[in-house]
Amino acid sequence: MKHFHIELLTRNFPLARIGRLTTRSHREVDFIGYTVELPYKSNKNDISCISKGGYDIIDHVSGSKNKWADGRVLAIINPQLGVGLLKGEAVRHHCYFHSANHPWELKGCVAPGLTLHPTRIGVAKSRQACKLMFKYFDNGWTKLVIE
Repeated sequence: MKHFHIELLTRNFPLARIGRLTTRSHREVDFIGYTVELPYKSNKNDISCISKGGYDIIDHVSGSKNKWADGRVLAIINPQLGVGLLKGEAVRHHCYFHSANHPWELKGCVAPGLTLHPTRIGVAKSRQACKLMFKYFDNGWTKLVIE
């Protein structure tokens, strides 16, 4: 399987961390959209954004997220950075890319959006951005770098 990188360049704010999501292949950069997360709180499970670093992205089915996509989410994992897939594998678990618009709708996950929300802190068109992420993943984009 080929491995391509999805890059997430982030900026911290008091109520959220906002990011710019791109792909990089050779010299080409494609803009996917924006992201919203909870603000950084020492990488604590359910209340903090995900620490900066390199991660694997894997296909996963969640019982509670993305019901419009039959529960399909993209799980973000790197046990060396304390982020595992399931409870007990690492300090953090169940960290996904899934649809949401605002940081208060998240518990340590990342919500992509095609645009920034026009009136509140967050993103808009999140379901469409998730569908785009699924297409990238299905075409071999399996690594995430958060900066």
